[in-house]
Amino acid sequence: MRTSSLVLFAAVAVFGAACTAAAGDESWKTIDANDRHVQDVALWAVAETDWASATGGLTLNTVDGAEKRFEAGVTYYRLTLEASSRVVAKYLRFQAVLYDM
Repeated sequence: MRTSSLVLFAAVAVFGAACTAAAGDESWKTIDANDRHVQDVALWAVAETDWASATGGLTLNTVDGAEKRFEAGVTYYRLTLEASSRVVAKYLRFQAVLYDM
């Protein structure tokens, strides 16, 4: 997977992000969180979040939820992720929305 084609659209809210309902929200389809491509996207999202954070040391534990939407030639993923930090010894749960072109 090329990083240039996969862009972190919004990674966000550590410790239990609430997913807000938005217009068109019903177009999201639940997909298998254990799918290899979903796991690759999740690893990339955690790595990018880790790179952007000041603490560092994030490791993906699980993908708790995965949804996908296809719109205008772009595949969007909405993932609920659980990660742990070696540096601050905490578990983090957050939602990442990404697109893959």
